[in-house]
Amino acid sequence: MSSTPPEAPHHDERLTVPVMWWVVLLFLALTFVVAVWAILDDAWALSTLVVSFGLVTMFLVSYGRPRVRTTDAGLEAGGASIEWRYLSGATALDVAQSREALAVAAGGGSWMLVRPYLTRYVRVDLADPADPYRHWLLSSRDPRHLAAAITRRCNAEQVVHD
Repeated sequence: MSSTPPEAPHHDERLTVPVMWWVVLLFLALTFVVAVWAILDDAWALSTLVVSFGLVTMFLVSYGRPRVRTTDAGLEAGGASIEWRYLSGATALDVAQSREALAVAAGGGSWMLVRPYLTRYVRVDLADPADPYRHWLLSSRDPRHLAAAITRRCNAEQVVHD
């Protein structure tokens, strides 16, 4: 039997903020600029515009920066990564299951990378008894694909190690 696992489907997504969040937050910043402009002169309004739009942009870009992906080495989610040998599988959750899993995970025992604008999650089960977490809870736009990629790779790893 081969010592390398078969090619598993890769998953790679960035948890970017939806366009509606940009519209709403930039509109709120604009209303603040108009309020400043009504009270102060044009120079203050222009400065407020640049600063407020800059802050909104920095916030939205950084909040949507986390990436969830499978690599040959393991699973990466945000700034965390874990090797395949420490994973036992993954389950795609629907909206109701995701809410329930989030409520349970909030009590501890789960590492989470969730975003409120993504309502379906993937629960990744860990096989490492030394890990302080039982599983990871990850937001995804395509939880079935992510769960399938993780599960297939975990199964391939088990075949290689058996």
